[in-house]
Amino acid sequence: MTSDNSTLPNTESDIVKAVENEAIFWSCPRLDVVRAMAHMELVSLKHAEQIYVRGQKVNYTYLIISGVISISNRPGEVAELTQGFLGEEALVGMTCYLGSAVARGDLRLLAIPKEVGIGLSQTTAFREGLVESLNNRILQQDRTEPFKRPLIKTPGS
Repeated sequence: MTSDNSTLPNTESDIVKAVENEAIFWSCPRLDVVRAMAHMELVSLKHAEQIYVRGQKVNYTYLIISGVISISNRPGEVAELTQGFLGEEALVGMTCYLGSAVARGDLRLLAIPKEVGIGLSQTTAFREGLVESLNNRILQQDRTEPFKRPLIKTPGS
């Protein structure tokens, strides 16, 4: 992350609750998930704090616990997320983030280190869920982009 964020006390119960509430983890072997949780962190950010910027080396994938994130994959295009993952690039073989993400209001995230997430993504359903999440977010941004009808001049007009 690029801001002065604060890491919340990693109470085991908060991390367990966040993981149990996200169905994508259910596809992974339970022992792998338990081992992974030991490396996950709860992170709190305030309004306008940067989570990551486009082109930055990927280090984490994030699961939104509460709050709103503005994400921009292309200049001038912004989508808001209130649930699910972001930063899936870290776990699908990409070396840098495709967009930029900023907290909109108070935000709580579960930060999953790249190495830990890569281990979990060895489970096909987990990996496919992350790819689907990334694709859906990009498609959501495409749908929110205003459509501009081209001006077509017809003969005689």
